Amino acid sequence: MIDDAVWEAGPAAVAAEIERVRAEFETEQAEAGDAPLRPVPPDAAAAMALRLAANREAIALGAASLLEQVAEFREKVRGNNQLDADIKEQYLAFLDRLSAQLTNLMALLPGPGEEATEAQGEGGVRWLRDFKVALSDEAAQYARPENLAGAAFPTGIILACTGIGTLLGMPVAGAVIGGLVTGQLKPGKAADDLLNPRSPGPD
Repeated sequence: MIDDAVWEAGPAAVAAEIERVRAEFETEQAEAGDAPLRPVPPDAAAAMALRLAANREAIALGAASLLEQVAEFREKVRGNNQLDADIKEQYLAFLDRLSAQLTNLMALLPGPGEEATEAQGEGGVRWLRDFKVALSDEAAQYARPENLAGAAFPTGIILACTGIGTLLGMPVAGAVIGGLVTGQLKPGKAADDLLNPRSPGPD
């Protein structure tokens, strides 16, 4: 949603534009009031319930590891005095939202050996919808080192987030992962490709 010209104008311009977009979104949400959530198709909920149960251990381990990485990186951002104060505040808020999302995902997982319920499947679909937005929109803006004075969102966290999304059915660029596996693509370039905005697609 942010034009290249704004990015090129520097951190202050980017911060102002982010605030404008955020304020516009919050206004739309307030005007919508108690508008119902976009429904989850039954087949999508059922497919997600199967993924949650089948990938439970991998998701739990991945989310727990990511929570540790995000917490460690948050401290790095908090102590970075080169960052503009407003951008730092927004960045820390994003990292806190990401941590909350990962915690919420872990709460959706069924118990060991249990099947996921329909409600957990629906929750998983809604979780992934929000996660796609956070990954492709917010993480993308914080992954640009030229805008964040050495505090760019780490490639390792981006790739780990993408891995969790894939366990839940989020499409991932096969060529990007293939290039990483064969060593023909640098992680930074892979992260950039993965964060390119895409159509949300079906659930």
